[in-house]
Amino acid sequence: MRLLVASTRGQGHVRPLLPFVHAARAAGHDVLLAGPPALEPVASAERIGFQPVGTADARRLEHVGRMLEGRPMMERITLATTELFVGSHARAALPGMLELVAAWRPDLVLRETAEGASQLAAEAHGVPVARAGIGLCSPAEDWWLSIASPALDELRGRLGLPADPDAERVLATPVLTQASPLLDAHQGDPPADVRRFRAAAGEPAPPSDAWSGAAADAPLVLVTFGTEVPRNGHFPGLYRTVVDALAGRGLRVLVTTGRDADPAALGALPAGVRARRWVPQAAVMPHAAAILHHGGAGTTLAGLAAGLPMVVLPLSADQPLNARRVAELGAGIALERGTADAARAGEALEAVLSGPTHREAAERVAADIALLPTFDEAPDALESIAAGAFRPA
Repeated sequence: MRLLVASTRGQGHVRPLLPFVHAARAAGHDVLLAGPPALEPVASAERIGFQPVGTADARRLEHVGRMLEGRPMMERITLATTELFVGSHARAALPGMLELVAAWRPDLVLRETAEGASQLAAEAHGVPVARAGIGLCSPAEDWWLSIASPALDELRGRLGLPADPDAERVLATPVLTQASPLLDAHQGDPPADVRRFRAAAGEPAPPSDAWSGAAADAPLVLVTFGTEVPRNGHFPGLYRTVVDALAGRGLRVLVTTGRDADPAALGALPAGVRARRWVPQAAVMPHAAAILHHGGAGTTLAGLAAGLPMVVLPLSADQPLNARRVAELGAGIALERGTADAARAGEALEAVLSGPTHREAAERVAADIALLPTFDEAPDALESIAAGAFRPA
């Protein structure tokens, strides 16, 4: 099977696709990743074949960025969906994606939810499509499409494709997600065809026991705000505020800044605090007592799968929604004002660690996730979708 995997730029968009890519390749399938040139380093690091398509004009992105400034959260999400992901990224990628689908002739397109060009290219060439969920719950994947539908129809009109005004055809495409049923509960109706998977447990690899300035048995707290913090101007100020808020609380604190941010920019660190560009989170999480993070879906899922209570300090996009969901589940505390709440991180973390309530709630989610099949079974699902009747009408 020839599997075309399509993504927009951004780690939170391409990373959820990678487990499916690796599982498909291990099963002997031919896989090609397509997206803007900014994804080439990811493809190279993961040793995935890569085909660049058009990228949105910087002036257009600046214009959309100004449109988003100062608007309420739901307005920002709607505008980002229609004007950024469809009106900018999908529009720019569409010519190249049409050429690629015509030339490479994939048996199946697997796209992350916010990527629209491959959906339209697949419709134009009669190729079946599946969606890879990028949200914390599967109903969010359909919700995003309902917002994107008018903008996608505008592009369909340019291609002479039949309209899909209520997104009925696209909503019928299967969704492959890491969201467990418990995460979906009370979040709306799940997609009509949802298939759930989880990562296999990794080998724990704890940091060194020689932790300067903290007892070897002090609670270990992982602090991460993803990869977009430097680009959005939150580094190093956000990290420094959080580090100072956690100092002197008898913790071992492991801070990851992201590969593009130098930990040295944080200055001298308090006793018990270490900073690294990157660590294998799945190897460290089994030894952690809690995690403090930005609420990206990937980090939130990984923390919940490890049964970790958490403090969530959201910065952008769907992160405030994810923070609220964590709080609803009882698995942590949401600092909903984002950077304005950074100085409260220490007291919030102490509250999370002070009793069993948050950990027990996180462990309930972890137990639900553990019931899902691993990604090793995903190729069977992909093959069945490619062979089935999920082609655009």
